Amino acid sequence: MKENLLNKFLGRCASARCHLLALFFLLVSLPALCANFSFKDDNFGYSIIDDNSVAIFANNSFSGSVTIPSTVSYNGKTYTVTTIGEKAFSGKSDVVAFILPQTIKKIDSQAFSDCSSLLKINIPESVSDIEDFAFSGCRLLTSMTVPKSMTSLPDGIFSGCSSLNTIKLQSNLTSIGSRALAGCSSLTSFDLQETLRVIDAWAFNGCKNLRVTSFPRNVRYIGVQAFAGCNNLNVDVVLDAIKPMGEGAFMNSGILSVEINSSNLKRLNESEYVFMGIFSDCSSLKSFKVSNNCTLQGIDALSFNRCTALTDVVLSDKITSIGESAFDG
Repeated sequence: MKENLLNKFLGRCASARCHLLALFFLLVSLPALCANFSFKDDNFGYSIIDDNSVAIFANNSFSGSVTIPSTVSYNGKTYTVTTIGEKAFSGKSDVVAFILPQTIKKIDSQAFSDCSSLLKINIPESVSDIEDFAFSGCRLLTSMTVPKSMTSLPDGIFSGCSSLNTIKLQSNLTSIGSRALAGCSSLTSFDLQETLRVIDAWAFNGCKNLRVTSFPRNVRYIGVQAFAGCNNLNVDVVLDAIKPMGEGAFMNSGILSVEINSSNLKRLNESEYVFMGIFSDCSSLKSFKVSNNCTLQGIDALSFNRCTALTDVVLSDKITSIGESAFDG
């Protein structure tokens, strides 16, 4: 009797779990199921944004060069194409070029992601908003120009663009988002402007050929592994305004020296528990200095672990603790 009751109870629980899972997947897929176009033609689908403008999406398989129209007519009314929709052309692996009109103002998230044969795309000056991962995984792109209106690079915008070697900036950036250029292994130069205040996690992770001529002194935050694996940076780093950084921010990078003058930090690492040293495995690093104006009070564990060329270390009187294996190797 007890076994029968237990089996019934377990059966009900299993059934309830199945119903919950079904409900979960329905909710997750609902946006995709509801993403019907307001109208469409043979090549494109359109979603009405307001009385005058629409977002555009692919409604066909494409190859070669694709020209995005600037206007479209429907039911006797003409709409301006102002937005490339979310995932609009994602995964169109046979397209080699996209030509965008000057009417485009927004490129939504993952709009052109994983277009693995894409060689060329223009970003019109009319564009003022590019969302996350818009061009990620476009592994054959070699050059891109960022429009003047953009003062930040969004998360993952060019991540995985392994052939990208040139990025032209036309305005002063204040932030570079997480994974913005991660995996851009062919990128040889990038202008790290003095206006930069935030370089987020993994921003340049794996950019093994990146070399910069200078580093922004007034940057305030550098995220987890932001420059990890950037072996050829070949730059002196002076940090006048930095706050605690993410783990492994510069690990295994080609920085030559570090000088910290900031009054915005008491420790190097933002994390209480350190698993990756901020400057660990920097084999070209020869000098580390903390000025007397700096408020840094301690050197975290593993900070300079395996920095085999480090011979010149100057610490301020304010530093009262040095963590385990901070300078080992």
